[in-house]
Amino acid sequence: MNRLPASPPDPEVAADALAAAREAAFLSPNDAGAHARLGRAALAADRLPDAIEALQRAVRLDPDDAAARVDLGRAWLAAAEAEKAAFHLRRAVALDPGDTLGARALVAAAEAGAAELSPVFVRNLFDQYAERYDAEMTGTLAYRAPEALHDLFARIAGAPANTLDILDLGCGTGLSGRAFRAFARTLVGVDLSPAMAAKARARGIYDRVIVGDMTRACARGAHDVAALGETPAAFDLVVAADVLGYVGDLAPVFSSVRVTLRRPGWFAATVEENPDAPPGSSTRGFAFAPTRRFRHGAAYVRRAAQAAGFGVLALEPTELRRDRGQPVAGLAFILGG
Repeated sequence: MNRLPASPPDPEVAADALAAAREAAFLSPNDAGAHARLGRAALAADRLPDAIEALQRAVRLDPDDAAARVDLGRAWLAAAEAEKAAFHLRRAVALDPGDTLGARALVAAAEAGAAELSPVFVRNLFDQYAERYDAEMTGTLAYRAPEALHDLFARIAGAPANTLDILDLGCGTGLSGRAFRAFARTLVGVDLSPAMAAKARARGIYDRVIVGDMTRACARGAHDVAALGETPAAFDLVVAADVLGYVGDLAPVFSSVRVTLRRPGWFAATVEENPDAPPGSSTRGFAFAPTRRFRHGAAYVRRAAQAAGFGVLALEPTELRRDRGQPVAGLAFILGG
């Protein structure tokens, strides 16, 4: 995945650099270089919308700035806009035939399509959405993924009360934690968005809420749990309600969840449903939808679970929420082992 930046600087340093770059661009509104530097500073500060705006202005002022084109391509990739990214990256290749900026590999990534979404994009999205999230999800969108997952888990596990150590991945404002609290001895929430995590803390149902990148954490396996202040095999149940839509390839997620679970343990999650490809097809088993979310097929979920050492205890169709009045088809599943 194209993370922006790969190794972010100290937040205070990034904020200071962004403020200085913004002042320079303000004082020199027609200086393409100033806006390109502002865009890069915004990327370093994880301000993706600001970065795109500044870099677009830079390439309008200087269409032949290959470096600005590459940065803008990276930013559009992070925003899950592969076509827009490819346009600027191809232009960068033409401007930099020696490929000193590495644009060719990024073109290939844009043409292949995303396997997951950039944490920068997801964090910006949910930081902006946090204030209206609960009202919109429980009202307008008739969101019911946590309840559907709760009911399925209760049927499979027998509704164990106040006995489980639970990790809630992508906890958001705590709607999933609220659904599972009655099962918990301890409940830990993790969310990428500081604004959403603050809402979850305010709900008062978690023992701890940690700001963290679920995708990166899952890819790191046991090190993820250590980063959360836990040890491997620290949880009885991991919950991911309506979260895996931001991840395409589920293999790293399933593998790391397997490491975090005690044995026996459960992984309870939902995905948006994607029609399964016919046997022998070269398709991946998941697809990136126009809604900027991934959809997964039931057969793909089963394969990924088996590869990670899980048994599929239940996998059922469910309605996750409504979108423009229409049901969003999903799958709720419980893995164990």
